[in-house]
Amino acid sequence: MNATPRDARCPGVGPVSGASSYNVYWSKAAGVTPGGAGVTKIGSLTSTSYSHVGLVNGDRYYYVVTAVNSSGEGKASSEVSAAPQAPAPGRPQNLAQRPGIARSLLSWSETLNATLYKSTGRRPRVSCRAASGSHRSLASRPRATSTRA
Repeated sequence: MNATPRDARCPGVGPVSGASSYNVYWSKAAGVTPGGAGVTKIGSLTSTSYSHVGLVNGDRYYYVVTAVNSSGEGKASSEVSAAPQAPAPGRPQNLAQRPGIARSLLSWSETLNATLYKSTGRRPRVSCRAASGSHRSLASRPRATSTRA
C-alpha cells in the first residue's frame, strides 16, 4: 500500500490475488488495528485505490488495508501514513509598478491558493494579506532619515 500526500486526499492500495473486495481502516493515531478504538472502517471497496477526501491539510492520517473474499477478511497490511498538503500557490502574474514621489505602487493579479504576498526587493520591504477582489495593491514609502546638528 502506498500513501501519497496530496491536497486533502490519501492513499492508494495494490491488488491482492483472490480478493473480491478491500477494507480500508484509518485513524489519526498510529497503530491502526481493524476494530480498534478510534479506527474508522471504509469497507467493501472493489478497486485497488481509494481517494480519502474531506481530510484536514497538515494532519497526519494512518491506514491499513485488508483483503476480503468468500472465506472472510485477511490480515491487515503494513501501516502507512500521509499528511495531505495544500498545493503551493502559483506565481503572481501581471506585476506592475508605478513610481511616485518617495513611493512605489505595486499591483498584480490574484494567485490561486495564496494567503500572503511578500515583495523580494531590498527596500522597501513590503507585504500584505490577500483580501477579496481580483487585484492586490500596496504602496510603501522608504524610511525617512534625519541628521541632527
